[in-house]
Amino acid sequence: MKKHFNRILAAALVFVMTALCLTGCSLGSKSEQSKTLLFSYDGSDVYLDEAWVYAKIAQTGYESQYSSAFGDSMWSMQISEDDEGNPITMEGMVKQNVIEQIKQVKVLVNKADELKVSLTDEEKETAKKNARTFAGEEEGKAILDETGATQDLIQKIYEENALASKVQQEVVKDVDTEVSDDEARHTTVYKLVFPVTNTDEETGAVTDMTDEEKAAQKKKAQKAYKEIKAGKDIEEVAQAYGVDENASETYGAGESSGGESFEKKIASMKDGDISGVLTTDEGYVIAKLVAYTDEEATAAEKESIVSERQSEAYQKQYEEWTKELDEDWDYEKDVDQDAWAQVIFDKTAAAEESSTGVTAEENDTAAEAETSQSSEEASAVSQETTTAEESTTAAE
Repeated sequence: MKKHFNRILAAALVFVMTALCLTGCSLGSKSEQSKTLLFSYDGSDVYLDEAWVYAKIAQTGYESQYSSAFGDSMWSMQISEDDEGNPITMEGMVKQNVIEQIKQVKVLVNKADELKVSLTDEEKETAKKNARTFAGEEEGKAILDETGATQDLIQKIYEENALASKVQQEVVKDVDTEVSDDEARHTTVYKLVFPVTNTDEETGAVTDMTDEEKAAQKKKAQKAYKEIKAGKDIEEVAQAYGVDENASETYGAGESSGGESFEKKIASMKDGDISGVLTTDEGYVIAKLVAYTDEEATAAEKESIVSERQSEAYQKQYEEWTKELDEDWDYEKDVDQDAWAQVIFDKTAAAEESSTGVTAEENDTAAEAETSQSSEEASAVSQETTTAEESTTAAE
């Protein structure tokens, strides 16, 4: 989840080169696109061809993750609304995020000299080789054709992302990477849960069992515990009572579904111990402590904590660098929207505009009406992908 800029870009470009189908509508010549100023930020001019390459990378990544769930309509789905109440489609959201990504790269590159960061000859040669490979592949050639980009531009993108990554690493180099077991501890238990609630399979509604039903569950749990004490394997007992599904749980402090009292009880046990019948938030529970400190899960949590610290440190610095820049920045006004409209992810919209002259905005309006029933699902995707994109700015 936490990736540096250069690794993200490299992986994305490789994916683009190996994609089976990358379509779009090229509405201008290469020379026009390379000379079309899309926006300027922090003293850097960004032209349409460069932004288009970033957009193709983003498009491919999103489609690989979400097209199976949303199909051809994914790009025209409404994600949210702007401040004026106008609909924002998936395509619109991603294109705006692409601009933010490019802005970030430019800021970091511009800080390189100040922080005494530069690319080595080997890193420059790697960028050159990657660009040559990209331009030599069939799919890569198609990307260059569509975007109006050149091999030199691809090399520049590789170099700038690599440099941005190094600047990012420089920013977070002094972040404390020491995390104690107590702070990161994750515990693994195997538990037999005899619930005291009923869940409606159709509606998901949860209701309390009657006193008689609860008593029957408790009696069943006590009987199971006696069998375990008599020497039966806990997993076999769980299977016999039909409570073996999702019996294993790994949790951090305050995360167990058994609740605080359950966690406190587990903390008093030793690895391999089996509790008696406990009354927990889930119902009546018998638990075996597999590992109070699950090494793998705890190590992963330590990495996550360090990454979060680095992300916070980086974001704080980045916001300081861009505070004044963003006071006057406006995506709608500062980006040439007419030029940016040439970049179309929606294959249907691209085809219709090419053949009928219908604009992308008109097509989006019609598509939004057809896919409004998917807005809740699309909103969930928006939250997930926004989180993913935020994480790309977090140093490892």
